[in-house]
Amino acid sequence: MHIVLVETTAVRGFDMVAEMADSGIEVSFVTGNLDAYRGKPGFELASRAARTVEVPLQARGGLADRLRGRLGPTPPDGVIGRDEVYPFAVAELARDLGLPHESLATARILGDKAAVRARLAQHRVGSLAWRVAGTEAEGMAAVDEIGLPVVVKPTAGGWSVGVTIAWTRAEAARALSEVLGVPAGRDGAPPRALVESYAVGRHVSAELLVQGERVVLLGFAERLPAPPGQAAELGGHFPARIEQEAAARSFVLDVVRALGIRSSAVHAELLLTPTGPELIEINARIAGHVVARQMSLALGRSLTRDLVTLAVGDPVQEAAPPETVVALHQLYSPVDAVVRGVKPVNALTPEVVETHLAVEPGDRVPALRTNHDRIGYVLARGRTGEAAARAAADAARHILTSLELQAQPAPRTPAAPAPDTVPCGDHLLVLLGADDPAERILAAVGAVTARLSVVWTGGPDGEDEARTLWRRHYRGQWRSASSGPDIRAAARLIHAAEPVHAALTLSPSPVARQLRDGAPAADRAAAPPRGHTVVVAAHRGTARALAVIDEEQDARLCPSGLSAPLSGLLAERAVRAVREARVEGVVRCVFPSDRSDACTPLLLPGLDAATIDLYEATHTRSLVCAVAETALGRTPRGTSRGTVAVQRDVPTPGGRFRVMEATTAEELSARPGLFRAQVFTRAGDVHEGPGPAVWLRHTVVAADHERARRAAARLEGSLVLRTASLDRTHVLLLDRLGPDTWTHPDGSSPVLPADRYRLSVLTSAAGSGPAELTARTDLGDDFALDGLARAVHAAHPVDRVAAMSERLLEPAARLRRLLGTPGEKAEEVRRFVDKAVMKRIARRHGIRCADGLLVHTPEDVTEMFDRYGKIVLKPRAASGSQGVAVVSAWPALQTWLREEFVPGTQLCEEFVDAPMCHIDAVVRDGEPVWDVSVYERDTMALRSGRPLSSATVADPGLRAAAGRLLAQVVDAWRMRSGVLHLEAFVTGEHLTFCEVAARPGGAGVTEAFRATNGIDLRHAKLLADVGEDPLLGRREPVAAHAGWTVHYCGGGRLLEYDDSAVAPYAHFRSVQARVGDTVPASSFSGTGVSTHVFVHDSHTELSRLLSLAERGIRVVTGPADEG
Repeated sequence: MHIVLVETTAVRGFDMVAEMADSGIEVSFVTGNLDAYRGKPGFELASRAARTVEVPLQARGGLADRLRGRLGPTPPDGVIGRDEVYPFAVAELARDLGLPHESLATARILGDKAAVRARLAQHRVGSLAWRVAGTEAEGMAAVDEIGLPVVVKPTAGGWSVGVTIAWTRAEAARALSEVLGVPAGRDGAPPRALVESYAVGRHVSAELLVQGERVVLLGFAERLPAPPGQAAELGGHFPARIEQEAAARSFVLDVVRALGIRSSAVHAELLLTPTGPELIEINARIAGHVVARQMSLALGRSLTRDLVTLAVGDPVQEAAPPETVVALHQLYSPVDAVVRGVKPVNALTPEVVETHLAVEPGDRVPALRTNHDRIGYVLARGRTGEAAARAAADAARHILTSLELQAQPAPRTPAAPAPDTVPCGDHLLVLLGADDPAERILAAVGAVTARLSVVWTGGPDGEDEARTLWRRHYRGQWRSASSGPDIRAAARLIHAAEPVHAALTLSPSPVARQLRDGAPAADRAAAPPRGHTVVVAAHRGTARALAVIDEEQDARLCPSGLSAPLSGLLAERAVRAVREARVEGVVRCVFPSDRSDACTPLLLPGLDAATIDLYEATHTRSLVCAVAETALGRTPRGTSRGTVAVQRDVPTPGGRFRVMEATTAEELSARPGLFRAQVFTRAGDVHEGPGPAVWLRHTVVAADHERARRAAARLEGSLVLRTASLDRTHVLLLDRLGPDTWTHPDGSSPVLPADRYRLSVLTSAAGSGPAELTARTDLGDDFALDGLARAVHAAHPVDRVAAMSERLLEPAARLRRLLGTPGEKAEEVRRFVDKAVMKRIARRHGIRCADGLLVHTPEDVTEMFDRYGKIVLKPRAASGSQGVAVVSAWPALQTWLREEFVPGTQLCEEFVDAPMCHIDAVVRDGEPVWDVSVYERDTMALRSGRPLSSATVADPGLRAAAGRLLAQVVDAWRMRSGVLHLEAFVTGEHLTFCEVAARPGGAGVTEAFRATNGIDLRHAKLLADVGEDPLLGRREPVAAHAGWTVHYCGGGRLLEYDDSAVAPYAHFRSVQARVGDTVPASSFSGTGVSTHVFVHDSHTELSRLLSLAERGIRVVTGPADEG
């Protein structure tokens, strides 16, 4: 294969060349200037290219003409571009070479930021105001029309060069002069400037691969917040969990469709503003710098391979769950400095995977202004974004301290302003308290000004978090005060240090309103009654109605469904009432439904998070911004989106209960149509009652009122809230194994505490245990089982149904539906019982499986046999190797088809010639505690009369592969709490999935797992079924390794049994029969005539004991009538 790579990233860009060369790919590297890469990290790998061709990339005429005869004898198979400046040249080259390519029209748009904005405006994607300017006069007119602050940038180019955030007209004029003062490009086109409204929010990027109609979203990366006015990128982590995931996903797909992208890697930078996602810019390339390496490490996949696949037109692999989170932290100096120290030798740690430093002692380092001023980077991994970012930041701090950066005097010409005098907006003073939505306010007001001082009025609760957020984004002062006089004194000190343009409070707290002497007391209420609320912003006699909200019994809607005249009348009354009351700031004016003819509303000063959510869901600019702009004497710039938002509070049940499972904010963020959700009740919370509480508040958006209501109903229908009563919970247990599975080792007390649980047991096993009711029955008789369950339920209502063994999982699910109890339903259980469903789930989530299918005709089977020569035939619903046949000869296949084949009930798979392992796990809150063991031989050993043994694994490579597969299965099967017995083939670095069960494994699995992990799998299954913590009762492990041996017999009278050679060494020993007993032939691999479990800290010694057990135990049977 031959790939043409057009430019690459300056830092580690040639890693891609080396990776392609290592894969046997011939690489032709095309660049306009190879010297630009010299001295950069990884440049030595440029020699791995088969050839390097230097040509002008933007000269007139096609690039293919300039490369003719210079790409070697092998025709190229694909073209990859890594530079955002040349999308058109790359697409045109691929077209001229007859290779897959982005359309030239789309490529031309992607190279022009103004053209991107124009196309998005045509498709009504995004709401940022923008204008393009060819002259400084046009640019200043655009600034006046859009309103300060604005962003000024060139329409062409990249890497944040020439990007300015202008807070004043003077700054905007300077920025326009710089952008428009550069010479015309090589194509003769004069420079143009793009002027955009400035927005704030979480800075994220979406990384995608687009191939025709398929869009593979690899994930979102979150960027570190930059200081006010700073445009350089400081790093971030990938993948990021984001609050507005569904909205961001939908938005970026709309952008891709609007721009007509069909054959490109895409790097789209977004701002998650308070009112929704907005596009910063989009490039037809994968992320630059070392972000591609960062993503590859996090995803466990090669982005180089993805780009090659896309370039040659092969199908791109679907996205898979990430393996870890990787954070990137850029190294830079905040001031002009000279390097006096050296890089520390201990910069790498287990979390820090890579560092690079581009400076040496004596080098001069410029203060960070653009991406080109960065001097190195750190890559670190972690289980979460916070952990990875913390590790990267700590390492960066360590390196920069070691460099001993010595600040240098700023150049005299031109004079550089001091940081505190850098323009960043009008000075705004805001009062905040613990009862205010401080995070929401601080996240939004930055779009109006970055010069913000705060007087904190709410005591210590929440102050540290709010102050940390403020310090990250604003310049100004922070002071704390609690009383009216103290607040006024703090405000005067702030004003004396730097004149305050406006003071603002958004708080409903009375003390916060004492900034202005003589502020009138206002009516307050806990929540708006039914009727209508008008939100009014007032300052110095000016009052504006910003929104009218309908307050219904079970919902709030914005905008109001009232007719325009009625809505306007309410707004006029509200504004008049606020002026007459001389209330400053923001006021919610409530017109109760039982006083709809009243002219004077109830006044509720301040804002709450719920009202902010409703407004922001339907407007292009935050409600906080509108209030701040009013306080500064400006006209609010936000407009309505023409949509409708519905907000509802979802209650919990009443009574005393513990929350066992509840839909989380993170899960809600991926729901379509949801704008924002606040979750107040979480798993583990205890509700003391007696009445219900608010579980969560959600705000959904749709095109009109009716659709919004339906969207809210759909969302609520998908919510999960599982609770356990704090009164005694009645558990109905289906048991076929006996009391040992649900009692403590001494057998005197149940695993479920009697003071909290009433236990009723329906069993087919002999013996009784400490349950309040035990009834013997045939658990396979559905009619009898249903009747008994109804009778138990009638006497004492059943709260939970539990089951231990696989064959009882479906009856338990059926009883849950019959009795109306929570827990796994039939369709959820089927995922762990029906092997056809299992394989479908595994393949859908990219889990490696043997080739196979559910067979409906003999031809399905014979075609598989012809393809592989050796196949496995198994029932779709059975366990313990029951009904499994391995066929490698045509006569045996004919016999099976004649005697065993039943259409639609069996699977046929290729035979995997590899050892099999079993991974046993207890899952709590989606996180498994697990161990992996390898069978000594295949699980059908019983058919040959040989014992079956298994031992835990010491090999770290195999354990790592097992951990990866288990994580995939937990995610794919959406397992939150329970027990798993997972079997897989050991096929090198990646295991091959065989099957998974939601119950403890048989044979000696339970005893071995308890020895190495301190957990009884049977007890964990019971605890999970009733909603308890499955790790409850965990003890210290007794050994590092454990293994077991099961001996089988062919049936008849047991004539001799002797295990004296190994019995003294057994950690656990179970013999199911005595000499002289008549024993059935073993038909299930999980049980035999005896089971021995051995434990040891030495894996070698454990293997010796298992080998001794296989050889040294003697089992002799004879005909049943032999005496």
